[in-house]
Amino acid sequence: MHLELKWWIQVIVIPIIGALFMWISRLKSHMDLSDEKIRAHFSNIHKDLADYKLDVARTYASISYIKDVEARLTHHLLRIERKLEKGEPK
Repeated sequence: MHLELKWWIQVIVIPIIGALFMWISRLKSHMDLSDEKIRAHFSNIHKDLADYKLDVARTYASISYIKDVEARLTHHLLRIERKLEKGEPK
């Protein structure tokens, strides 16, 4: 019986363990490669989204709206400047 156990270990168990080890190491390297691809894909998506936002800002912000915002900001800044010159509290 002792010889039969040795035979099973040498012929069956050791090759199976070796094959599992190789399979796991290949799977791990494949997963690492997949992670890099996923990161690259998300990086491309992030860049595309940023480009789209910039395009929307350039295309859909009308000149009149920008001038209106500029006028309101200038008005508020002038009010703040006058208050600071007078020394008034907020």
